Amino acid sequence: MQPGQKVTYRAFDKVERGIVKCEANEDDVFVVYHCADNWERYFDYTAARTHKSDLTLGWLEDAPQNTMHAQQTNGGASLNG
Repeated sequence: MQPGQKVTYRAFDKVERGIVKCEANEDDVFVVYHCADNWERYFDYTAARTHKSDLTLGWLEDAPQNTMHAQQTNGGASLNG
């Protein structure tokens, strides 16, 4: 996955849109999920480390744009990428 790619997160009964900020390692990437619909400036926002297997390339039609990401909701740390 490359920086700037649109992705859809699907795990833990959550579905939401994001943009890849950068690679974390071979299994994870940092993804920006919330940026007040300011997607063209996604790189200025905090990203959450997300396992690649929970992501689908592209934004799916049924993916909400403004819900809480599972890692944030469940107390996981959001990390800058």
